[in-house]
Amino acid sequence: MPLSVVASAGLPTDRMAATIAPAASLELARRGKSGEWSASELGMDPDQVLRLKQTQGLAELFADQEFSEAHGDADPWEHPDSNAV
Repeated sequence: MPLSVVASAGLPTDRMAATIAPAASLELARRGKSGEWSASELGMDPDQVLRLKQTQGLAELFADQEFSEAHGDADPWEHPDSNAV
């Protein structure tokens, strides 16, 4: 009896792991684990872990900040004293 084996590179479990690993690496970083350790334990590239930490760190850095609204009518290129002679 013939037997066929189908190999799939994109199994749902692989996609779930690709979603969970970045979140896990950020949580491990918050708990003091190094990026190299997290990368090796989660099967990620160390550069990928570093980029995640950088982008998440920026978001956390500014999370509690209030920002003023941009001036809608002001020309950003016009110097305040440009009308003075």
